[in-house]
Amino acid sequence: MNLPKIEVFAPSAEKESSLFNKFLNHPNFPQHRNLIFSAFPKLKELLTDIPTEKEENIVNKFVSNFYQENSDKIQEIGKNMEVEATEKLIPGVRELAVLMDYEWDSKHPGYIAVPSILPFSPFETNVFYFSILGELRGSKGKGVAFIGVHEISHFILFDILDNIYGEGVKKELNNNLIYFLKEILAPVLMNQPTLANLLSVENYLGNPNLKELYILNQSGEKIQISRYFQNIYEKEKAGGKVFPETVKEMIQVLRSIQNEVDERQKMWNMSGGKIYQDGTLLQKYSDGIKITP
Repeated sequence: MNLPKIEVFAPSAEKESSLFNKFLNHPNFPQHRNLIFSAFPKLKELLTDIPTEKEENIVNKFVSNFYQENSDKIQEIGKNMEVEATEKLIPGVRELAVLMDYEWDSKHPGYIAVPSILPFSPFETNVFYFSILGELRGSKGKGVAFIGVHEISHFILFDILDNIYGEGVKKELNNNLIYFLKEILAPVLMNQPTLANLLSVENYLGNPNLKELYILNQSGEKIQISRYFQNIYEKEKAGGKVFPETVKEMIQVLRSIQNEVDERQKMWNMSGGKIYQDGTLLQKYSDGIKITP
């Protein structure tokens, strides 16, 4: 197997500031602003009643000061992550390729992991950022191997979709469908025994917005959405079907429930984690989505 290079880069206050400004006003992820403010209440205070066009300088200064105050801890965590990348991330990515029937091109540029103080872990073309905020504040985070396997599963999926649909992938699949496909597939794959044992994964359901999303199968049984697609994956894998064909089947299922999934995402964008604190909202959000033949 041609395994691509995987590197851990040092974090940068300048790049981090750019990410903060991007996600504080990202049109596709409105809840990320709330996540940032929840993690950094002082920043929320600084930006209260400030016009959007004046936010950038305040954010840049805030992030720069945070880096200066925590520079020793950030450097130490970064070094520990380099060790973990060698011991767990590289073997995890190798196993991911097996589970996804994937082979990298010999000219693949590789993947870059970058520590971040964001309270979530975004990614770019072949770069993923892994949050170290928990470690900085004394709790145990998920680590670069866990986050890396999750994010690199997205990168591999994008390549597979390009091979299936070519340049017309965006015409065939809307952004919301691609989002749910990739976020559902990550826990499906990471719950497979080889990866689960390596990464110490147990009953991983994926991102918080998936936790209380349910499917009603043809028998009327209510199944958490990641588990429903995990059943599809394991059945097709056992039957010898290659991963791209399984992806096509999953896409057909998501297309059949597109309207319901879109509605749930609108609810999440409006309320985020508050859904889990409001019984009425939670009941509506977790109402089973019916699969029809």
